Amino acid sequence: LSVLLVDQRYRCRSDAPWRAEDYLAKLPHLASDPDFERQLRIGESLVPPFDDTSSCEHQFTPRDDDSNEGHRSGTDLLSTLSETWALEDRSIGRYLLLQLLGTGSYGIVWLAFDSELHRKVAIKVPSPERFYEPKEAEKYLAEARTVAKLDHPHIVPVYDVGRTDDDASIYVVSKYIEGENLDQRLKRDRLTHDETARIVAVCASALGYSHQMGIIHRDVKPANILI
Repeated sequence: LSVLLVDQRYRCRSDAPWRAEDYLAKLPHLASDPDFERQLRIGESLVPPFDDTSSCEHQFTPRDDDSNEGHRSGTDLLSTLSETWALEDRSIGRYLLLQLLGTGSYGIVWLAFDSELHRKVAIKVPSPERFYEPKEAEKYLAEARTVAKLDHPHIVPVYDVGRTDDDASIYVVSKYIEGENLDQRLKRDRLTHDETARIVAVCASALGYSHQMGIIHRDVKPANILI
C-alpha cells in the first residue's frame, strides 16, 4: 500500500492521474479490503485537484540537502523509500506515511496523515544509532517535551512524540509547513534588503524566545529556516 500511495501522488503530476477507483479496478484482489480502499481515499483527498499540476509539482520538490537535483523520478523516489524505511511499515502509530520529505545523518522526515485528527503532519524519525544508550533516548524525549511547550508564531509547534513499534527509535510529530526553506529560496534569486531584514528579525525573535525558555538551536542555517 505504501508503494501505491507514493505512486498515487507521483501520478497526480502526470498527464494521466489515477483516482482511487482506478486502483481498485486494476487490483480487484485488494478491492474487497476496506482498509485498502480507505487509505486510497485518504491519499486522494490529500492530492490537489487533478487539473492543478503546479500544486503537485510543489509537493514533490525535495526539501533536503539534495534540493538542487530537481524533482526525483518515480523510480528514484521508490528506491529512496525502500532504502530508508521498510515499505510494509506504512504507518507509525496512528500516522499514515505519505511522502518522504528528507533524509540526513539525523534520520528521516516524513509527510504523514493523522488518522484521528485528519490533518497532515511532519514526522521526524532520528536514526536508531543516536540512541546507543537508554539514557540518550530519554534525553531526546525530554528535549522533545520541552520544545512542545514553546509557544511562538515563528517556531514550528510539536504535536506529539512517541516510540516506533519496534522501540528502535523515537519519533516527533510537528506541524507540516507548506512552502520552502531559505536555502531553496536563495537559490532561486536574491532577497531584497527589506526581505532580508524581515527574515533576520523573525529568526532573531524566535531564537530569542527559545533561549529565554532554555533551548539553544545549535544548527541555525538556511536549510532549517522554513518560508
